[in-house]
Amino acid sequence: MFSIGSTPWSRDALIEAMPEFLRMWSRRPWDANPGGMGATHMFFTWFTVRQLDPQYIVESGVLHGAGTWMLEQAAPAAKLFCIDTRRKRPSIYASRRAHYQRKDFSKTVWGALDKERTLLFFDDHQDWHRIQHAKASGFQHVIYEDNDPIDIGVLTVKAALAQQAEPAEWLMANVETYYEFPPIFANRSKGPFLYDQFSDVTHPPLFDERDPAFQPFVDNAGGYYYMAYLKIKKGRP
Repeated sequence: MFSIGSTPWSRDALIEAMPEFLRMWSRRPWDANPGGMGATHMFFTWFTVRQLDPQYIVESGVLHGAGTWMLEQAAPAAKLFCIDTRRKRPSIYASRRAHYQRKDFSKTVWGALDKERTLLFFDDHQDWHRIQHAKASGFQHVIYEDNDPIDIGVLTVKAALAQQAEPAEWLMANVETYYEFPPIFANRSKGPFLYDQFSDVTHPPLFDERDPAFQPFVDNAGGYYYMAYLKIKKGRP
């Protein structure tokens, strides 16, 4: 496991927020979200949005639109910018008030946004350079969703930090806070990243025993991929 700066919120705060999230989850307008987030990462994202209360949200990687629906539930007053370079229209949910575009985040001029009140949500399977792009545009708050601990062709933030090479040096110098959400329940039965195999680079799960009150998180234990919140330092790189 790895962290930079102070922990922005406690494990108890995460646990206390779960019942409210699950009430929202029960109203979701889909039964399946193939290739997209499950309950675990949806909760982490919803929780972060509620904590930061952003005025603007940039969602890079829309897929079926399930994440867009969840972001609107978490921040109903925020202005959403939804980017997907490969798909024309999401199949689960399309917001009537979000701005949709196919131009990549790194190729977009974001001058009109209040950068301190904007949250970037990267669910687009891109590498750690997304953080450099965010820094160059003046943004501070980032959720980095697909954060695999090993290099699988995309060098994630977590994998870059583990290398302690040039990418790690840049991140250490330019990131004020790097916080990985812990697993809610340990994944020991399915999925590519089994907890017992990667426990030395993973925070302890929030719960040791499976709790039927949190069944959506139990069912989605294999969907944990080290989602992280980053706060980028102000100023020039």
